[in-house]
Amino acid sequence: MKNYLLAYLKVAPFSLAFLRAVECRLLSKYKMPSPLLDIGCGDGVFAKIFFSSAKQNRKVYGLDMNLKEIELARKSGAYYKVKMGDALDKPFKDNFFSTVFTNSVLEHTYSLHLSLKEIARVLKPGGKLYVTIPSDRFTKELFFTKLFTKLN
Repeated sequence: MKNYLLAYLKVAPFSLAFLRAVECRLLSKYKMPSPLLDIGCGDGVFAKIFFSSAKQNRKVYGLDMNLKEIELARKSGAYYKVKMGDALDKPFKDNFFSTVFTNSVLEHTYSLHLSLKEIARVLKPGGKLYVTIPSDRFTKELFFTKLFTKLN
């Protein structure tokens, strides 16, 4: 299994690297067949570290609404294709993706209902949707947070 923390420490400060490494480790337990859509792909760092560790060759598509981030995602080499769009309007055919993944994005959408409806449109029947959303428990459940809380 890939050491996500070491990979992230090359590109991010420890606090972010640690959180993302935990996310990668938890998500690595799930099968995410291609073609896969990464909604809100950002600069491609997460995809480069997480999706490139797969044992299988994946066709991963990135989608973001920020042109600067799209350019960085393209340069990262993490994606088969990167397109501009948002959660409400995806430039893809119906029933195209076997997996849709979104990491800390849906909480920023204008309409969760419409975003999920659009995800359902591009997801194949029987396809999988994986969503991460931060909560007030996001950092409270981490080992170091629990340790430091007990020490105080």
